[in-house]
Amino acid sequence: MIKCKYESGENVNLTIQELETKMEKISQLIENERFRIAYIMFQEIDNDIETRRYTFSEINAKDRKSISDFYSSYAYFLFGLSEYTQFFEKYIKAQKYGYPFEKRREFIYEAFVKPNLEDFKSNYTKNIAMMKAVGCINASITFEELPYWLITTGVENEYYLYDKEMDLIREKFILDIDKSMEKDIVMNTNISDYMLISNGCWSEIQPYIKEISSKGKKSYIVTSDIGKLLSYFQGSIIDESYINKIIVLKDIDEFKSYFMNRNNYLPRSFIGPDVDRLKYANVIEEIHKYRLNKDNRFGNNVLLSVCIPSYNRGKRAYDNVIHTLQSCLDEEIEIVVSNNGTKNESKEFYEKIKELEDSRVTYFEFDENQGMALNFCKAIELAKGKYALLLSDEDLIDLDKLQLLINELKFNSDNIAIVRVKSNKQNLSIPFVGMKKLGKSALFNYVLTSNYMSGSIYNKKIIEKYNVVKYIKENLENEACLYYPHMVWDLVVCQYGSVLGLDVILLNEGKAEKTEVSADVNIGVTEKKTIPYYATLEGRLSQHKGFYDVIKDLEIVKNDFDVFRGLYARLCQKTIFLVNLSINVHYKKTDTHTEEFLKVAYDYSLELLEEPYQGKENHYKYKYDEDVTIIKECYDYYRLRS
Repeated sequence: MIKCKYESGENVNLTIQELETKMEKISQLIENERFRIAYIMFQEIDNDIETRRYTFSEINAKDRKSISDFYSSYAYFLFGLSEYTQFFEKYIKAQKYGYPFEKRREFIYEAFVKPNLEDFKSNYTKNIAMMKAVGCINASITFEELPYWLITTGVENEYYLYDKEMDLIREKFILDIDKSMEKDIVMNTNISDYMLISNGCWSEIQPYIKEISSKGKKSYIVTSDIGKLLSYFQGSIIDESYINKIIVLKDIDEFKSYFMNRNNYLPRSFIGPDVDRLKYANVIEEIHKYRLNKDNRFGNNVLLSVCIPSYNRGKRAYDNVIHTLQSCLDEEIEIVVSNNGTKNESKEFYEKIKELEDSRVTYFEFDENQGMALNFCKAIELAKGKYALLLSDEDLIDLDKLQLLINELKFNSDNIAIVRVKSNKQNLSIPFVGMKKLGKSALFNYVLTSNYMSGSIYNKKIIEKYNVVKYIKENLENEACLYYPHMVWDLVVCQYGSVLGLDVILLNEGKAEKTEVSADVNIGVTEKKTIPYYATLEGRLSQHKGFYDVIKDLEIVKNDFDVFRGLYARLCQKTIFLVNLSINVHYKKTDTHTEEFLKVAYDYSLELLEEPYQGKENHYKYKYDEDVTIIKECYDYYRLRS
């Protein structure tokens, strides 16, 4: 006798004899091919059992066997009708009520496994070979050793797992990342790659892999059941684009060994149980500290070199380096300090930098001052990163934003030539934030927009390929190269890649100090004032001539005269603006007569303009007139306001 309850709480009794009587009737109906009526009776009995909410504590062993026999019969009936979805639902119920495992195993193997066994073996072999080839996995197990079979359901890429040891049908899943169920995933934009802590259930982590891969990031899968995880790979060939984005590690020890013996960037975002997250966070911190030892650093996968050319400001440089070393990044970054032959009292701080044990620091010093340009060049030459960030020693990096920058650099294409970030004082000067400009567009929108060095990030491969550093070294008589090498680099590299402005305030600017850039002169007699050479009229015109020569040397200009016209117009506008700025800021309290300064700059601009047009045919006359008009409009704008 089976004791049970309706939802209302009413006690009822249902005899096994009644169930068996109904089953005999169903058997007769099936024998007489009255399948529709048999199906209705199966449904009624199933509903009767389900609505009474039987529990194991209320059903004895004999009654459980009767119910398991009912569900197995119902399942085989559905199998005969090719209703595979319902078949599995009822078969799992039979399994739940104790349907004998030997019967389950034999039927499942013959009906679902055996017909697909060779295909499953082939799929598994190909998947594992592909995973090993790309370094996705190290160790594996043979197909025969897999703890699970896959059971096809009749739906493409949909399967059940069958536990060989327990002879149980486990969870149903879809082995297709692109069709897997979406999860509400909040991506951490601060961190590059992810760690997925798994119990071996591929179907649970599959949606995360899809989302993480769509961001170009890697998933490090650490599983407590490698056999179960690998069993999923019998079903179909995994898309190589996803295989390339996952690393499978069998436990925490393999995870630790993996990162201590490779230059991969550490994953710092976790998906998995909180208790495991804490455990792995501690392991990651241990690996990070291990990598900070110079003997343990690979250093051949640096993404960003922070280049600090410095002179006579050892305390500033040392404090800057110590600040940046607080970053949790290791293989991603390096800090390159080039000391330009310091002789003053701050030299001791450069010695401290030199003695730092942190593996991320590269230090170099000249015996004698080589000039600012060559110090810039040396810092860039020493950089081993894919990108090199120029940083003045008084400007500090916001370490939280540094991870945002690393993320952007890692997942942008190789065609990025320059990335420009903001500072807390220069944050409005970056054009086309969030947009990539290429070639002419990059030149016309970016170059000559800012004299400030900090925040320019260069693609090192482009710098090397087009001998940009060599160009500076060979043209030190050019004052643009001498005092503004980074702006010359802007002009050159913009020809060969795109420019990206980031809406990231990465830098906190420190107070500027007088440097070797300032070759001072004394002007005025009624009130003495020292004006930096670069801000004098002579300096501004020399810089103008320097940039003019650089523009003429550009490969793109030699092939397109209109590019020269556009760039030179921008240069003239900048020079006239800077001369006007010098008048109002530097010459204001002197007795120097500046009435003609703007006119001198204007005339000089026109004088240089004539040379490129010499020998051009007459139809270029209208272009020359257009250029003169643009320059004159700029001159008139500042002249009328002076």
